[in-house]
Amino acid sequence: QMYVSIATMRSIAAYLLVGILWGCTNPFIKQAQSLIGTTNSRPTEKTSKYNLIVTICSQITNLCILLSDRRIFFPYAINQSGSLVYYYLLSSEPVSVANPVCNSVTFLFTAITGYIVFDEAYQYPFLLLIGIVCVIYGIYLCVDSQLLDSNELENQLGNDTKVNL
Repeated sequence: QMYVSIATMRSIAAYLLVGILWGCTNPFIKQAQSLIGTTNSRPTEKTSKYNLIVTICSQITNLCILLSDRRIFFPYAINQSGSLVYYYLLSSEPVSVANPVCNSVTFLFTAITGYIVFDEAYQYPFLLLIGIVCVIYGIYLCVDSQLLDSNELENQLGNDTKVNL
């Protein structure tokens, strides 16, 4: 019989939430960026202070224009809320687990959202499926190792906040 602490269940939910918020918004940001287009004005090596100020003002203007378009603003805001959840998650979880798990879940939801919403065609869908299975197994290994470590610690401390699965 396996016991999972409530804190561990919250962590798993946070991993999923970050991956969903990041992954589901990536295709929308990519599409909006391609529809709107971006300007690429970078300072040259021989930039005077005046040109640097003009370049900075131009970049701020471009940012304001981009954020005023709802096709970019809403996916970007949702994506950034995923970053807030990620930083909150890092306050209680080891970065060696949180980083690969969140990035893997993000990859999964980016691929799924791109396929379902935008009909993105993948050249080798079978290899994509194999990759998704490998990623899910890797997530399982990361989370399972964390569960084993937390269960050992709880057994040593005698913590009563356990949920029977």
